[in-house]
Amino acid sequence: MTPLPVLVVSHGAAVFTAAAEDPTHRWLTSLAPQVAAAAPRAIVVVSAHDLTEGHWAVSTNDRLSVVHDHPAAEWHDERYTVPGAPELSARLVDALRALQLPVKSDARAGLDHGAWLPLRAVVPRADVAVVRLSLNTRATFEQHLAVGAALEPLRREGVLVLASGSVTHNQQEFRTRFFRGAALGEDPPAFSVRYDAWVAQTLAVSDPLERVAALAGYSRHEDFAQAHPTPDHLWPVLVATGAAGADLGRRAHAGFQHGLSMSAFLFGQWSTGSS
Repeated sequence: MTPLPVLVVSHGAAVFTAAAEDPTHRWLTSLAPQVAAAAPRAIVVVSAHDLTEGHWAVSTNDRLSVVHDHPAAEWHDERYTVPGAPELSARLVDALRALQLPVKSDARAGLDHGAWLPLRAVVPRADVAVVRLSLNTRATFEQHLAVGAALEPLRREGVLVLASGSVTHNQQEFRTRFFRGAALGEDPPAFSVRYDAWVAQTLAVSDPLERVAALAGYSRHEDFAQAHPTPDHLWPVLVATGAAGADLGRRAHAGFQHGLSMSAFLFGQWSTGSS
């Protein structure tokens, strides 16, 4: 079977990305026919808002529903529920344990806005099973990659990997621009533009070993401290890189949301069904 791709998205703020007129929302919804044609048997989603300290958590519930962890009250009535995939979850737990990584099952998992914003757009009928994999806040760079590498074989079994974070994520910059009434994509800060360009250049390196070596310097980049005052929104990119294997990342979407990079990347290619 042709491996399904790894999709990295910058999910942005619910108040914007959930809205039909938002550029990132429009791009995400444009992927729905490709996702449907690829017919994934499941999606493993890794969200920057799903953080666990000292361990990884894998959803094991039969159904996962929206958790409104964002301040956009106008979207708090939104409902989106997808089936789980308990058998796949059990395999993933076993795979991480085989790597001697601390992992726990979570039978009460939900979908934070980093998960449901892209999922609702690319799977509008909520008819694809989802497994939620958390991010361990104590993980090293190498461990983030290793967790991603554990997902890579699943791609050949019809599993789509969706990593949701933000290529740049300076919330103070976002709030300043939002509250002064700036246009959504107006004049993004230089640090955000530069770091976005570096990530795009790094993920596009064709040799996977060179790509990983370059990405290992993500926190030493001169703009990292401003682009990511906290590193959690870049961690999904690390997991995705591990899951990508030899596939390089091509930019699939670009733009800014009040200074936040909304870039997205596709590792690999869309397939049609199980051919």
